[in-house]
Amino acid sequence: MPLLEWTEDMSVGVPELDVDHKGLIVVVNRLEASVNDPERRNVVRQCLYALLRYAEIHFKREERVMAACELPGD
Repeated sequence: MPLLEWTEDMSVGVPELDVDHKGLIVVVNRLEASVNDPERRNVVRQCLYALLRYAEIHFKREERVMAACELPGD
């Protein structure tokens, strides 16, 4: 059973962002499934790199969506 499962309660109502969130869940589940297997260290390394890149891309996208909606920011 995966560590995280997408539910509609997690939706932010913006399809692009929901797709990103679903992708993050896939990477987290892949990482969790691999972390305790010494033969899959490369998978763990790939997952960590993917999470870093995904977070960079995703948060920039969220910032653009918030700006387009004229939401106040810090």
